[in-house]
Amino acid sequence: MQSFLTVTRLKQRLGLDGVALSATDETRLAAAVRAAESAISARTGRRYAPLRGTARTPIYRYGDGDTLVLPADLLSLEALSIDGAAVALGDVELVGGVLIRRTDGELFAPGEAAITGLWAYHSAPESAWRASATSLTTAINTTSTTLTVTDTTGADSEGESPRLMPGQLIRVGAEMMRVISTTASAMIVRRAVSGTAAASHSSGAPVETFAPDPSAASLGYRWAAWLYRENDGDAFRVIPDGLDADLRRLVRVGV
Repeated sequence: MQSFLTVTRLKQRLGLDGVALSATDETRLAAAVRAAESAISARTGRRYAPLRGTARTPIYRYGDGDTLVLPADLLSLEALSIDGAAVALGDVELVGGVLIRRTDGELFAPGEAAITGLWAYHSAPESAWRASATSLTTAINTTSTTLTVTDTTGADSEGESPRLMPGQLIRVGAEMMRVISTTASAMIVRRAVSGTAAASHSSGAPVETFAPDPSAASLGYRWAAWLYRENDGDAFRVIPDGLDADLRRLVRVGV
């Protein structure tokens, strides 16, 4: 299951950060986050947490034949081939995360496209990763699960704090990791997540954090807050109009 929200941010939204909660409430908060993520992803037909992988699809050309329709939202393009023949990335451009357009004057020939990259929806892909304003203070190998950093608690490059928190997706180099727990200067992580490979990283390597699409994140936290406040197991629960309207705006529409 993809994860793009954190319990820490939900607590901040509910005004519960710094409040000692019971184990039951902690469990309900985590369940609300997971349920909100699942509902939004399923109902909009989109990914909101990046997954690195290769999609193979018959070429469905768009317009004059210089544009390839993607089978899902693509956050960044890493490689493209047609029937096994590589297409230089300098000869194409990613348009809106849903199309790949040739910029070299050529057309896409019929065949099967293999598209490698990070798959996820984001309205501003250039803002999907942000500097955490911290870095590794000790080198790690491919199996290390404890990362020591300069600080986990301060503000990141956008002024949000804490900069690192449990549940967060981070990136060091090309490797993505999931934060399990944190102390003031260290974190336990799950290595090589979301289709990436474990790698060695040197001391001083910067840590980036994934910032999901703002509209999806806002909807997700509002949805989770609504679920947290509602009675569990209510078979007649109706989605509030505001949430439902914002949900429809995120539904993926085919080109």
